[in-house]
This record gives sequence, structure tokens and C-alpha cells, in this order.
Amino acid sequence: MPHHYAQLTPAGVAFAITETHAELNAPDLLPLPRYDTSVLGRRWTGTHWEDVAQALPEDQAASKESIPRHITPHALRRRFTVVERTALEWAVVDRAEAGEADRLNAATLRSLLKDIEQARQLDLDDPELADSLRQFEAFGLIAAGRAQEILDGPVQAHEQP
Repeated sequence: MPHHYAQLTPAGVAFAITETHAELNAPDLLPLPRYDTSVLGRRWTGTHWEDVAQALPEDQAASKESIPRHITPHALRRRFTVVERTALEWAVVDRAEAGEADRLNAATLRSLLKDIEQARQLDLDDPELADSLRQFEAFGLIAAGRAQEILDGPVQAHEQP
């Protein structure tokens, strides 16, 4: 049976969801009853989740859409669950006994992941990044809709370059 956890910042704000088959015990992990991305960007008070008010300077508040949503490659990787990261790692292995189509898919995934890993920063609004994540969905490595969830999550201070 899978276990689900919200990964919390020191301030108690959820920045990632982890799904694992092993029970985990860490101070920055909060057990969840199910896989629930609605807690991302929210603070755990000890009894319930609350929205975190993010004050913006006045000149930025009017144009919130124009604020760059840049994160590090490591921050993007942490937005995937352990199970998803494991599936991606396993899928890129080149197996000599595999058919040509499977080997080509593995090469495509290696290329996409290498582009992500070598970037200094990633723009969550970049259509090329969105296409790469949707490719992970197409290969069945992450669930349908997960690419958009990963891209739409609020940028946390610790994720910024």
C-alpha cells in the first residue's frame, strides 16, 4: 500500500508530495491520507492547512502574470514523486535486448532529461519544458495531468535559482 507525504519547509509550507511503498519518518515529512497536490504552497498549522499570503511589491501585484517563474533543475526534480523519479531513471536505461522503438524512446528520454539537468534555471512557463513533461506522460512514466500539476505549482523561495 503506498504511503503519501507532504514535504515541508522549515516554515511548514508544503513544497512537494512524495509517494513511496515504505513508511518514512522524518521531521520535514507529514503523512497524508492520499496523494493530494492541493496542499502544495499551503502551510500546515499542526491541525489544518492554511493558505500562505504572499505579499508582492505594489508594482508587481498589478502584473503578477509577468513575474518569471524560474526554478532550479533540482527543484523541478523534487516536484516529482520518488516513484515517478524511479520510473524516469529506469526508463532511460539502454537495454541491448530491447527493440528499436524502445531504445529510441529511452534515447529521447535521456536527451530530454539531460537538457533539464544542464540548465542553470528552468522557466515553468516555457512551452518546451511543458512539452518535455508531457512526453513523460505519453511514455506512461507519470500520470495523465501530472505535467500540468508540476508546472502549475507555486514557486517557493527555496526553488529559485
